[in-house]
Amino acid sequence: MIRNLFKRITAGALSALTLLTSAPLAGAVDSGIMPLAEEDNKASAITINVGEVYNIADRGVHKAWFQQNGAPRNVWPMFTTASDGTEIRAYCADHSKGNPGTGGMPYTVTSRVSDMHVYGVAVRSDARMTLDTFISFAGAPITKENFTADMYFSASQAAIWCALGDAQIAANNNFGVSYVSSTSLGYRAAGKTLSASSTSEALTLFAAIKMLEYGNEFYNTWGPNGKGHAPWVGATINYTPGNTEYAPAAQKTGTIDIGGSIVSGGTFAEKQIDGQTYMVLPMAAASATFVRGNQIFVRADNVPSGAFLMDAQGNKSIDDSGSQRLTLSNVTSNKELYKNGNDMAYGETFLFCIPKATAEQMDAASTPLETQFFVSMNADRYNVYSASTTSSGVQPVIMVEPAVQKLSASVGFAEQDTTDDKVRLRVLKTDENGAPLAGCTFQITYAGIEKPREATTDGNGEAVFPELPLNTDVTVKETAAPEGYQLLPSKVINTGSKGGTVEYTFANSDDHVFKVHKVSSADNRNLMGAKFEVKGIDNDFVNTYTTDALGEFTIQGRDLPTGSFEVYEIAAP
Repeated sequence: MIRNLFKRITAGALSALTLLTSAPLAGAVDSGIMPLAEEDNKASAITINVGEVYNIADRGVHKAWFQQNGAPRNVWPMFTTASDGTEIRAYCADHSKGNPGTGGMPYTVTSRVSDMHVYGVAVRSDARMTLDTFISFAGAPITKENFTADMYFSASQAAIWCALGDAQIAANNNFGVSYVSSTSLGYRAAGKTLSASSTSEALTLFAAIKMLEYGNEFYNTWGPNGKGHAPWVGATINYTPGNTEYAPAAQKTGTIDIGGSIVSGGTFAEKQIDGQTYMVLPMAAASATFVRGNQIFVRADNVPSGAFLMDAQGNKSIDDSGSQRLTLSNVTSNKELYKNGNDMAYGETFLFCIPKATAEQMDAASTPLETQFFVSMNADRYNVYSASTTSSGVQPVIMVEPAVQKLSASVGFAEQDTTDDKVRLRVLKTDENGAPLAGCTFQITYAGIEKPREATTDGNGEAVFPELPLNTDVTVKETAAPEGYQLLPSKVINTGSKGGTVEYTFANSDDHVFKVHKVSSADNRNLMGAKFEVKGIDNDFVNTYTTDALGEFTIQGRDLPTGSFEVYEIAAP
């Protein structure tokens, strides 16, 4: 049993640790992450989750379009099928081990990949892009005439090996094709060198180097020296109260409160449309990532008589069995429409229009505005996972999630207050960039309550607690947050002396993360199956962890008590 103390850490300043070698630091200029140029618009509802089991099989041996240590080698394309029939690509993550065979083997998803170099390579791999799109991205000397689908797969597999530290590509100036080495790009040196012995092989490795260059761009944008997290998809409906046109500086997210009156509550504004006066609410539908086909579909249910939706070009919605439907066909890149972790957004604005005469009648009769808005769109998805079998002799894999996901978002109006002796508390949760954060559970307690009340934030980052007493101090405690986010301290909020809605925003930040990375001292390969014990020095914490297919295990900071810790390797692969 190995007892190797290699680092003492403090929970307040957690960091990544690597055994025997360090992860490469990229040096490419940050040019941003561009959307894919070509798409099939086929969306999948499938998401890969840690702990799920997939049967992964290869499709027989293929010639690898490169040499390994001066000799020809083969590759085995691997696939699995999701429950909706979507085909998911899997790439070998340690080619010193056997493949799963044509019959397949059960693989358990062990972790989401956190190295943004691997993410960047996967974005440009043949599981993400069509062949023609990649050829357009890579440019000369690659053309449609000299670069095939088999070469594209070989290039993708070679680039992923290099990104994982499992192989390296030698520089080349032969066969009319020139490219630098993978190590000159900052990727780790390894015991296996990939080289070219023909024009086709040189073109294949040229393609792999283009993927690795993009991996560096991706790392610079989304790695620890950039945004510090992976790209993510998200959809939202925002609105700007009191305006006749959408005003990004005034945008709000979540349940819409009309202030007690459509006409005079300050949420709607008057606007002349086709010679008639309407009360309008400017809105925007957006995604955090590229919207396929540049189309967003909007539906409004329970609309008042004569009400409709209208886009910025003046196109009005159509009636569909009592609902109003509008297709937004001028979706553009406009990060002001949606605050999110990408610092970019793709969306379009529209107006919700109610005839003023109808609004006045509703206000006079205290008729609640019960309209609900729903948007849907197909958007790019960026998620990459590692998975392993229970056999130490079978290669772990990198799984690339289906690249297009159908997204949706909804929003409605808050119930109009009918009493002055109760308060509605609306808790809004955002990430460090101001984007709504779903999946956060809050608990409230106050004097006289028998047991705590709980609510979880929805896609608008909103958790609502109705029917609270006036002049009461309410303690709001966050009890659960999505992975990667730390729990925030409790807050005491007073409900005030009059009925209505009290709103409070909790701004979150990324959690500190402690990561151990285990590699081979012989050739720097990632080592799966190493077991470590993490033990508190000045606290009672103790737990064991096992490295995944990337040779890593990660501990969220919120899962550790404050203090110092010792980390021991207690079993080697």
